[in-house]
Amino acid sequence: MPKENINVTEAIRAFNRYYTHKIGLLNNHLYGTQFSLTEARIIFHVGENDGVTASKMASLFGLDPGYTSRVIKKIVQADILKKEKSKKDTRIHYLSLTAKGKKVLANLVMISNRFIEDLLQPLANPERVQILEAMERIKNLLEKNIDKTDIYTIRNMRPGDLGYLVSSHMILYGKEYHFDNTFEYYVGNDVMAFGRDFDPEKENLWIAENRFQRVGTIAIVNNGKGVAQLRWLLVEASARGHGIGEKLVDTAVSFAREKLYEKIVLMTTDFLKPARLLYEKFGFKRTSSQEEVKWGKKMRIEYLELLL
Repeated sequence: MPKENINVTEAIRAFNRYYTHKIGLLNNHLYGTQFSLTEARIIFHVGENDGVTASKMASLFGLDPGYTSRVIKKIVQADILKKEKSKKDTRIHYLSLTAKGKKVLANLVMISNRFIEDLLQPLANPERVQILEAMERIKNLLEKNIDKTDIYTIRNMRPGDLGYLVSSHMILYGKEYHFDNTFEYYVGNDVMAFGRDFDPEKENLWIAENRFQRVGTIAIVNNGKGVAQLRWLLVEASARGHGIGEKLVDTAVSFAREKLYEKIVLMTTDFLKPARLLYEKFGFKRTSSQEEVKWGKKMRIEYLELLL
């Protein structure tokens, strides 16, 4: 091995030692709680992906299936997780949080957030952004050209997702539809307002991932008077053809029904034909349209709604 490669290897190993110590991964229990890192990660994942199976989780995390089953059994016995047999295949058990498990998850989130906030406290906002960008860059590079089975999941919003939402829209629409930089301001302004006024009881942002790599977005925004707005549906080019868009729309529509909205409205354009077909599949009907010049392009804006 060339000397320069050895230096890179040793530098990465040194960083790993520093980072695992810095965020407390060498401790037997996560952030002083009663849970190991694996136990906590399973609880987090089930909370974000209701109905996941033990085998899928083992594959996702790269864990031994037997070990994963033993850890899950322990958490089930503690009344944090519950198992439900599949109606189609009784050999399959879907996992979800119990009432106690939801409280445990909320406490873990609070403790984890507090730990990270304390860690970042000395840093100014631009320095925090640099850390997020560096983490994203490392993740993208290490996943490059890795031959792995795709595992697509959908989760709720986390810190950093609003920034991804804006950048992914600008990059995709700039590349595929040649929108100008006014589109970035349009999306960014609305996304920041969504984050500032976020109502967790009536709104949500979902992120589609492939092995923890973000590949898609969708959101429900409360427009008031029983009206939900479906916004920011996006699927990265690398993830298309796997039904991610349909799963995202289904998640958003199901959420709106659960929250007792009377209807969902959305705005799209005439040239986004795959999205339009998807909306029609869920029962959305066009209510109006108009010609406009927006974001450096002439287009027909279409307004759709779905009565719930």
